[in-house]
Amino acid sequence: MPRPKSNNELIRELHELRDKLAYLEGRYRDLFQQAPVMYVITRNEAGAPLVEDCNELFLKTLGLAREETVGRPLSDFYTESSRRRLEGGGYRQALRGDFATQERRLVTRGGEIVDTLLHALPFTDPNGVVIGTRAMFVDITERKRAEEAVRRSEEKYRSLFEESQDAIFISTPEGRLLDINRAGVELFGYGSKDELMTVDIGRDLYRDAGERRRLMAILAERGAVRDFELKLRRKDGSKLTARESAAAVRDETGRIVAYRGILRDVTEQRELEEQLRKAQRMEAVGQLAGGVAHDFNNLLTAIIGYAELGLKSCPPESAHCRSFNEIVAAGEKAAALTRQLLAFARRQVLQPKVLDLNAAVASIHQLLRRTIGEHVELATELDPELGRVKADPGQIEQVLMNLAINARDAMPDGGRLTIRTANARLDPATARGPGKVAPGPYVLLTVSDTGCGMDEPTQSRIFEPFFSTKEPGKGTGLGLSTAYGIVKQSGGYIWTESQVGKGTTFAIYLPRVEHPVEAAQPARPATTGGGCETILVVEDEQVVRDLTTQVLRGLGYRVMATPDAEEALRILDAADSNGAVDLLLTDLVLRGMSGLDLARRVAASRPRVKVLAMSGYTDEAVLRRDPLSAALSFIAKPFSPGALARKVRDVLDAAPEPSPQTR
Repeated sequence: MPRPKSNNELIRELHELRDKLAYLEGRYRDLFQQAPVMYVITRNEAGAPLVEDCNELFLKTLGLAREETVGRPLSDFYTESSRRRLEGGGYRQALRGDFATQERRLVTRGGEIVDTLLHALPFTDPNGVVIGTRAMFVDITERKRAEEAVRRSEEKYRSLFEESQDAIFISTPEGRLLDINRAGVELFGYGSKDELMTVDIGRDLYRDAGERRRLMAILAERGAVRDFELKLRRKDGSKLTARESAAAVRDETGRIVAYRGILRDVTEQRELEEQLRKAQRMEAVGQLAGGVAHDFNNLLTAIIGYAELGLKSCPPESAHCRSFNEIVAAGEKAAALTRQLLAFARRQVLQPKVLDLNAAVASIHQLLRRTIGEHVELATELDPELGRVKADPGQIEQVLMNLAINARDAMPDGGRLTIRTANARLDPATARGPGKVAPGPYVLLTVSDTGCGMDEPTQSRIFEPFFSTKEPGKGTGLGLSTAYGIVKQSGGYIWTESQVGKGTTFAIYLPRVEHPVEAAQPARPATTGGGCETILVVEDEQVVRDLTTQVLRGLGYRVMATPDAEEALRILDAADSNGAVDLLLTDLVLRGMSGLDLARRVAASRPRVKVLAMSGYTDEAVLRRDPLSAALSFIAKPFSPGALARKVRDVLDAAPEPSPQTR
């Protein structure tokens, strides 16, 4: 049995325990005060925590003195929102012995907010009764600021993502979308993002799934692509062309786990570029056709002219007479072809007048009726308030006839041909053709059929000369190209819409004018006699010059001839002293000075000299700009000797008109 301790021993042990306790209390106080987190000890007073003690970091952070803190409710140092949460049960949770971890916001003396993470444990007396809490506040202000910055950044980039006009996406190598913005949903024509997220990209969005595989191979090799052009399709099946800039996303092993990219819709741009290429091709073909027609018309003038002269010199029943007749007939057929080429090339001289398209349609209605046949129904829908246009009436009738014949051939088993007129207004936003469109009021003429329609490759070539889908011998392939040239030369536009099995519509827009309709001039009786006047012929093609000189001299005229305009001016100067020239007969297309410039010089210096222009080829842009061209009398090549005789006599007998310079 151990020996009882003496009083001295007990007193010594008591002092040792007191020293240890003091040491431990000092160590605790040092740890409490020097801790890198804010410590607060509270005691429970009527269900509310009062600050019993706090460390230096708590005081320093809030900018307070100890006497301003101890004894005050802990809620005094909270923001209003944190105070409501404290009163809502956070403190009671700690008093129940539950370890409470919650975010709290403290307020400094200067009113600054300090975000903290609170860890709270119950504080008990020796009997185990909970009398308060031990609270540790970890300052997370910087972390919260960083989180807020990240949140704002995410919101900003999410806003950029959603508001971008280009489609932005993230997809998997397997062909599923992980995310896509609103522009992407609209680009592909889907009703919602959720619907689009379910599609198979290669199968549903690519016109050729192999194109996606080729793109993936490039991304695997290069890591990124820029402005890679893709042929895609929308939900409704319509074609879509887009440029994609994309990058491969790899994991830490280097394996591709996703693709992210941007798609820009270039469908309209590509369509406009294609239309422009077609227009440029048509212009090039037109220039070639015009040049060929010019040279060919000179030859035809000689062929037809000399054949008709030959007819006059042989008996009607002779074999030579029949041969000459065949030459004339063949020449006239060739001349009809060159006229169509010139119409397409916009190189024919028009004789425009203000007219009512409704009247033009009505005047040709019966001819159209007989042309298309009984198996096709002809209907007209004409706007009674239709505006007026300035165009060549004969050429407009030719356009209607060509379109009607084209429609008839598209309806071999019958159908309906509808001609409509209406007022319209064009601007670049509503136009369907390439290049610039002159905005303003127009008159719209549409010719629609219910025939077989055309596919896209056919539509892209319908206005090209000699292009035809008809069997050999069923057409020249010049009908639509002629219509195209006439409309363009009249300052208008022609477009087509067609669908296989559903018919075709041609829409023609002609500029509307405010002038009154011009009354038809009464026809003067044709004259074929000759005369004794003096005529100066200016023609650089010798065979035409010789023929023209021979015909006019045979009619009794005094004729002088030259191949160029400069020589013609010298002849005119010399003739002033030997008897004035009565008529200048000049080709419009000459080497050196043009026939139009020559006519201008003559009109300015010799207004009494009448001018008759001839050509099988003209530059409509030049004529449209020049006021003199509207006043010129004109005979188109190829012409017959009889036509030349009548035209020369008509011009010489016509009353003189004031020159354009004096009007």
